[in-house]
This record gives sequence, C-alpha cells and structure tokens, in this order.
Amino acid sequence: MKVVGVLILLLGGVWGYTRLWGRIVGGKIRYSVTISEGRPREGEEIELRTILENTAWLPVPWLQLSQPLPEGTVLLEEGGGSHLLRYATYLLPRQRVQRIHRLRCVRRGLQILPTAEIRYSDGLGWEERMERLESGCRILVRPKPMERDAIPFRFREWIGEVAVRRWYQEDPSRLWGVRQFRPGDPYRHIHWAASARTGKWLVKQFETSSRTVLYGVLNHQLFEPHWLGSSPRRVDAQCRLAAALFRRSEELGLEYGLYSNGSWRGRRSFSIPPGRSPEHLEAVETALGRLLPQAQEPLADLLRRIREEVSNPSFFVVMTGYWDENLTSAAEELRRRGHDLILVCFREPDEKVEGLDSAASLPLVTVTCPVGEEGPA
Repeated sequence: MKVVGVLILLLGGVWGYTRLWGRIVGGKIRYSVTISEGRPREGEEIELRTILENTAWLPVPWLQLSQPLPEGTVLLEEGGGSHLLRYATYLLPRQRVQRIHRLRCVRRGLQILPTAEIRYSDGLGWEERMERLESGCRILVRPKPMERDAIPFRFREWIGEVAVRRWYQEDPSRLWGVRQFRPGDPYRHIHWAASARTGKWLVKQFETSSRTVLYGVLNHQLFEPHWLGSSPRRVDAQCRLAAALFRRSEELGLEYGLYSNGSWRGRRSFSIPPGRSPEHLEAVETALGRLLPQAQEPLADLLRRIREEVSNPSFFVVMTGYWDENLTSAAEELRRRGHDLILVCFREPDEKVEGLDSAASLPLVTVTCPVGEEGPA
C-alpha cells in the first residue's frame, strides 16, 4: 500500500508540475528574425539570424521551430534547395538561443517570411503546445544587372547620337563633385586637395552644358484589359535590363529616371525623377526590387502622361511584352516632341508578340526570356 501511495503522490506531483508548467511557460516564447546588413541582389547570399527566447522562469526541455521561407530564397543547409528552415533545441529559464543560417536570394522582389510554427513540451510528454508566431522579417532583393555584353542594343551608339545632336560636354565652370580616378581620365581633372586628404586619386566631376537624360519605361501590361497583369519572368528580365542601363548611365555621368505602370506594394504607378549619384542609383534599384507584375494603368496612358511631364528632349527605353496600334500612336507622339525612343520587346521562347507589325516605324529589338529562369545562380 505504501508503494501505491508513493506512486500516486509521484504521479500527482508530475501532473501538478505539468499543469503549472503549461500556465507559466505558455505564450512566453519570443521569436524574432534579422538579416545581415546590406542590400542583396539576385544570386547573392545573406545571413539569416533566428532568435528564440524563453521569458518564463521554468525551462523548455524540447522546442522545435519550423520556418517556411519565401519562394525567392533557398536555404543553403543540408544539401541546399530547401524552402523550410527547421531545427530543435531547448531553453533554460530566461535563456535565449540564436542560430545563423545561410540563404541564397534567387528572385527579385520583397520577400516576406511567412508565419513560423513552434512546438514545445514539458519534456515528459504530458504537456505539449503549438504556437504560430510572426517574425516580421522582410528581405528586399534587388535585380541583378544584366551583363553589359547581353544588353540588346549598343548603348554607347545611342547615347552618342543624342550627344552629337545636343552638344553633350562638360562645363568646367560648374563643378558638382568628385569621384575616384579611372583609367582614361584627363590628368588636368585631378582634384589635388581632395586626393591629398583621402590618400586616393580623385577627379573633378562637372555639370554638363546640355543634359542628356535617359528614362527607363517598364510596362507590366501583357493583355487587354491591363489589370490582368504580366508574366513575373518578363518583369524580372525588364528590371535586370533597367538596372544595367542605370548603372551604365551612372558611369557615363548621365542623368536617368524611371517610369512604370506597375504596382509598388500597394502604390499606384510611379515615377522617379532623373538624377545621378550613388544615392540615386540605390533608390532606383530599390524601386526595381519592389515592383510587382501587376499593371495599374494602360501603357498608352503612361506614355501620354510622360509626354506632358517631360519637356526637355530625352532618351526613352520602353521595355514591354505587349504592343498594339494605340501604343504605336502614343510612342510616335513622344518622338514628335523631340524625344528619342527605342522599343525593347521581351517574349517567351517560340512566342510571337502580337501588334509588333504596327511598330515598324520604331527602333525595335527583341529579347527572349531564358527557359526555366528562376533567377541568377
């Protein structure tokens, strides 16, 4: 009888502890996720840090975290290619556990981590709980600029034509900044005082007597009506070409701006005024990372709005996967205003883009999206 009594007391004590454990520990697990500093591009790797914290005064002998990852990232652990981060651990009272994981960003866009699931128990199997926790972590992946050799037209030739027509040259009376010396820079432009202060060769940069402005125009309309959206692969390819053109413009000292009829995480179609600086390039690439494959207005309406907003003759690169006679009319109106324009049409393999016959009067190049493209490796 004494043995039975001891067993009853023991079982009662265990039962009481598990009940107390559930009340004290339940809801006291904190979860957060942070990423390494920097602004990743497609194909780059980042560090993702998961933090689990037990804020209760009782231990958690067993805890398992299951964190799904957005489609635009993959986990570089356990063979790689996984979209689920999962591991088990334990937490002592008031303890925090931190783990670092390597992720590869394979697709442009704002990648939002889904809700995570944690399961934890008292270690005896009597009390087990499951909770869903939000990490609040977002990863903005910018497009990887297209390789310069892959740009479908000769950038320097087009800008050269505009330069000759508008007398694009530096005005030595209008100094606007300095930059690092590059091979080919005239020695007379070296900024001796700034070079002495920094220990690096720096050259002066001047404002131009006549400005040539490049605009990238991204069309997210693929059907009529426009709100049916576009192909994500097409939009990603457009963003890579735009990023390459803007970086090249920055190198050449040209001003550049962005127009698009695509949505930008809830905002209507947007534009970024022309500029040139590392900060401006960062802002434009960030905008390209946030673009979604939905159109907020027809491209023809966007081109007519551009015609009213841009008064000085500029150079437009219109990137699209859709065309019709209405768009040809809107593009011709831009050209009559003195603007230069080139049409870059993105298409799927073995696909014929309808309506391009009406664009015979426009400078036109076509780009085929690679088969099975999921982002740069």
